[in-house]
Parts: sequence; structure tokens; C-alpha cells
Amino acid sequence: MLIDNFIILLGVLFLTIIIELIVFLFLIKDKFIKILLGVILINSITNPLANSFLFLGVFVIEFLVILVEVFLIKYFFNIGYFRAFMVSLIANLASFLLGAFLLFH
Repeated sequence: MLIDNFIILLGVLFLTIIIELIVFLFLIKDKFIKILLGVILINSITNPLANSFLFLGVFVIEFLVILVEVFLIKYFFNIGYFRAFMVSLIANLASFLLGAFLLFH
């Protein structure tokens, strides 16, 4: 049972990374490898934390993830706060909506 949950969480993390990588590639102008590493690093921090605190509610978690990611994106990609906020918002919205579609469809 524990292994099954771990595999599901890894799958969710992988899907999140793929979706958010596509968004980042459109919104951040940088080398592919830097964007790939940034997306992997950022989601490797925020995704497990989000899954650990789901009891707070999905929207609270998404809000907190976006707040944390703003600082991580700003630092990693050396962009302004507003742009980092927009990248995080759009990437998380895309992964949330696609995840919800896959879960409930």
C-alpha cells in the first residue's frame, strides 16, 4: 500500500514537471537545460510539501505553493517578482486544471 502511494505521488510529480516545463518554456527566455533543472528543482521542493499538507485544502495549498514558488523562480531565473508570480500562477493553474481533468474525467 505504501509503495502504491509512493508510485502515484511520483507519477503526479512527473506529470506536474512536464506540464509546468511547457509553461516555463513559453514564459521564460533562458537555456532549455536551465529551465528544465529549475522546474525539476522547484517542483521537487513544493510538490512533496503540498502533498504533505493537503489537509489544509487544495486552494490553500495552491496559494501557498505559488507564494513559495515566486521566490524560488525569482531567485533561480533572476526575474522580477511580478513576472515570477505570473509564471507560477499560470504553471500551477495549468497543472491543477489538467490534473483535475484527468482525475475526474
